[in-house]
Amino acid sequence: MANTYVDYTGDGTQDTFSITFPFLSNPHVIVKVADVTKTEGTHYNITSGNVVFTSGNEPASAAAVRIQRETEKTSPLVDFKDGSTLLEADLDTATRQSFYISQETDENALRKSGTDWDATSLKITNLGTPTADADASTKSYVDTQVAAKDALSELSGTLDDLTEGTTNKHFTATDNTKLDGIETGATADQTDAEIRTAVDNATDSNVFTDADRTKLDGIESGAKVNVQSDWDASSGDAQILNKPTVPSALNDLSNVDASPSDGQVLKWVDASSEWQAGDDSGGSGGGSGDITRVNITAGTGLSGTQDTTTGDHTQTLAVDVGIADDKIVQVDGTPDNNEYARWTPNGLEGRVAADVLTDIGASASSHNHDSAYAAASHNHDSDYQPLDSELTTLAALTEARGSIIVGNSTPEWDTLALGAANKVLTSDGADAAWAALPAEIGIACSDETSALSTGEKATVMVPKGMTIKEVKASLTEAGSSSSVVVNVMYHASNPNSATTSLFATSNALTIASGAYKANISTFTDGSGGTQSTYTAAEDSFLVIEIPSSYTPDSAARGLKVWVLGEWS
Repeated sequence: MANTYVDYTGDGTQDTFSITFPFLSNPHVIVKVADVTKTEGTHYNITSGNVVFTSGNEPASAAAVRIQRETEKTSPLVDFKDGSTLLEADLDTATRQSFYISQETDENALRKSGTDWDATSLKITNLGTPTADADASTKSYVDTQVAAKDALSELSGTLDDLTEGTTNKHFTATDNTKLDGIETGATADQTDAEIRTAVDNATDSNVFTDADRTKLDGIESGAKVNVQSDWDASSGDAQILNKPTVPSALNDLSNVDASPSDGQVLKWVDASSEWQAGDDSGGSGGGSGDITRVNITAGTGLSGTQDTTTGDHTQTLAVDVGIADDKIVQVDGTPDNNEYARWTPNGLEGRVAADVLTDIGASASSHNHDSAYAAASHNHDSDYQPLDSELTTLAALTEARGSIIVGNSTPEWDTLALGAANKVLTSDGADAAWAALPAEIGIACSDETSALSTGEKATVMVPKGMTIKEVKASLTEAGSSSSVVVNVMYHASNPNSATTSLFATSNALTIASGAYKANISTFTDGSGGTQSTYTAAEDSFLVIEIPSSYTPDSAARGLKVWVLGEWS
């Protein structure tokens, strides 16, 4: 096993790879994916002896992953001074630096195997251009030399020196003679379809096609062209065979039995299933003359009795006009466009605006709507006063400074008294009410990329008296193996004054492993018990800390804390 590197193969999802060799410092560990060097802190982090790739940078499937050590070679890691105390750790560091460099030099160097140098399947790069026969040659040099040979004479030997193979064969004189005897464009034996296509494409090929055969089959033997038929011919080429019989009169039709007289029409008779001549009566057929009978049914607004007399006569209908039920309304007079209408005994008549005011006993200037105008001075009946009850309810309300008028659950108008200082108007979806102003303080307690550590993370002043009801905490990256415990310390006057935790000992704010958030709404009451709120005075201080007794998960990142409640 190698002492200075380890190789893996990515699968597209694995993000953690073990470092199998010792090293003095993270910068001495080089990580390459598909022969591309990656950057610590951007593509990966080194945690607990492992290379952990960041999200989105996991090695792709089948990608080669190499983790290797390259110890500092340009300067010593320990600089000993005269008279200084020799510590074991310093001596170990200096010794290991030399030891590790020797291991790396050994594993990265060419090795001698018998009389040859073994590159262990690695490329030798950055070679110079060869000048002597025994110099190693680069690929570029060989490619250039071969490309420059553009004539057979520049190569040693002749084609006759080549050995006949199974794929590449010599082109002999016999082959050349055979090729000379083959016409240009010659092909192998043609198929029937290829032969047919070639014949069709030839000029005047006189090809007899399937379509021609079908056409010929459809022509009768002895058929002639341009024969002029004659309906009356009884022989010869002009004779029409199988002619239908054309009737010369209606009676020639099998279903017509008619010897009509003047004014009669054809009628169908079901009893004999035939057409017969008959008189045009009862409105059941066509013909000349007047309509002699019309059936009329009296409707709303019409009156009269149907005359059932046979023959021509006059049928009279009466139109019932009036303004009663089931009467037809007519216009009384000649109203103009945009006039109003008024009922009269004779129907509807037109009225202009002035006529309407006169009709209702009013005038355009008879109302002076000033402060003296009151409902009692008008003859407004109950139908004209839909808001009287609402106005009466409003008039009964007691005015008070700052109160507002609201609708209650009755429903009717009511007053909502002015709320206490610093209260705001809120709604529960049904009623309005006064409530305390919501308060919230958000605190960023770390950056987004560094691992969390114990100790004080952030200090914030409470700008106004606050009743704390809940504390929430969140992480940008969750822990993978242990919890993150957060404490909030309260300082009454300044960050260095006496301090008290907001939480009881058994109720610490804890974000579990794998979780991104947590909250707590139970606080210490200062005497060993708990309470649902905690009062913070104006200009007091809150200090966010991770207790030293709880080591945070190394994978956790981006801690934020929210303090929620109401302003006093």
